[in-house]
Amino acid sequence: SELSIWALSYIGHESQCPSLLPMDRTYILEDQIQHKLAIMEKFIPRTAKITLIGYSIGCKIIMEMFKRNTTHTIYEIFFLFPAIENLNRTGNGQIVYPVVNIFRHLALLVVFIVSLIPSGILHFIIRQIFRSSSANFISASAELVNPNHVNNVMVLARDELNTVLELDVDTIKKMAGKLHLYYAEKDGWAPLSFRENLLREVPELGTDNAIIDTNGIPHTFVVKDGRRMGKIIAEWIKEGEKMVTEL
Repeated sequence: SELSIWALSYIGHESQCPSLLPMDRTYILEDQIQHKLAIMEKFIPRTAKITLIGYSIGCKIIMEMFKRNTTHTIYEIFFLFPAIENLNRTGNGQIVYPVVNIFRHLALLVVFIVSLIPSGILHFIIRQIFRSSSANFISASAELVNPNHVNNVMVLARDELNTVLELDVDTIKKMAGKLHLYYAEKDGWAPLSFRENLLREVPELGTDNAIIDTNGIPHTFVVKDGRRMGKIIAEWIKEGEKMVTEL
């Protein structure tokens, strides 16, 4: 059998020739959902068995993909630090809300000034701040330093805070049997109280499918724990395949 691994970015968060000023189109959560559905429908064969892995708000996007999908077989779903309900009530949500609503233009001015720093110097500064991070993370961070990219990040964040409200229990129930979730012990976007609410509303998920991290990996694992998180997910997938084989 053949295995293909695809990593999908958010539209608007990277582009080959972004404008220096924040004048490019912005995209809300619904645009991101439609984009991912279009990719699946256009490029992935309908005979493929699909495993979806979402991180943070990406988990909400996957929920919408699952709910609207009528053409493909979704085999398994993994949610990492799922930001899928009441984001405006979370600790981080309350911090981010005034930034994206009141101080967005000020923040974009700061980003514009930083974006004028020569690329080599910018990479050096980011490496000094994130000494334990991979070269890929450093490069991605440097590419994000553009007013259009950051404007898209902030517009999307504002929309998420306004639209991701009550837990979509019906969709989670339909995902039971396929869905596996991974939570941090402390998370400003997906606190353990959300896990408790999820298991209370959908007890058929089972606690074994809603794991609490014991490795000290934070919500922002991409900064320096990407490899460790990847190994955990790989083992989780292998274990699931082993159980299916035994059955």
